[in-house]
Amino acid sequence: MIDTEKEEPVVTILGLTTCGHCQSYKPVIEKLADKYGFKLYFFELDELNESDRLLVEKTYKLETYATSVPFTYIVKKGEVIAEDTGFENRNKTLDFLKQHQVIK
Repeated sequence: MIDTEKEEPVVTILGLTTCGHCQSYKPVIEKLADKYGFKLYFFELDELNESDRLLVEKTYKLETYATSVPFTYIVKKGEVIAEDTGFENRNKTLDFLKQHQVIK
């Protein structure tokens, strides 16, 4: 479940192991999370078992992402404050994270 008390934004990404853009995005966002210290969840939906997939679908209300991946959510205090579809490049990802106060 989404932590409703967490003050710092949490980045959650939904992807697939068969998606080239997802696989390009994953090392970029993981390196940024390591460098800047933000919490990151990267779910590869095709690797989840049925119960975990259902939990992710319920938690993140997957009807909003309409099966386009990678899909990025930024959650703060239990509320989705931003979402984005696709992967551009490291600089666009940094801009998105800065814009939504995940990093400074």
